[in-house]
Amino acid sequence: MRRSWIVVPFVLLGWASKNRNAVIVSSVLVVLGVFVAKSVTLVAGQALPFMQAQASYTPTIVEAGGVIGVAGLAGLLYLLGKRFVPQK
Repeated sequence: MRRSWIVVPFVLLGWASKNRNAVIVSSVLVVLGVFVAKSVTLVAGQALPFMQAQASYTPTIVEAGGVIGVAGLAGLLYLLGKRFVPQK
């Protein structure tokens, strides 16, 4: 049932892709869908302490480097897009 709602933004875009309001509604539905999916994951993760003993986690230097690398790649792609993609 829940997975069938993923079709709604695509139907909206296919049906009225030239309508600006339909594109905005479709975009909002996509953002809300991602938010709900993340919330479900977070709620499930919050239930873990009730099921297991207390655990601790410390990120390694490799994980921290990965986060910094992904952020740097995002910045690089933004700058390349800003430079080479033509503006209207």
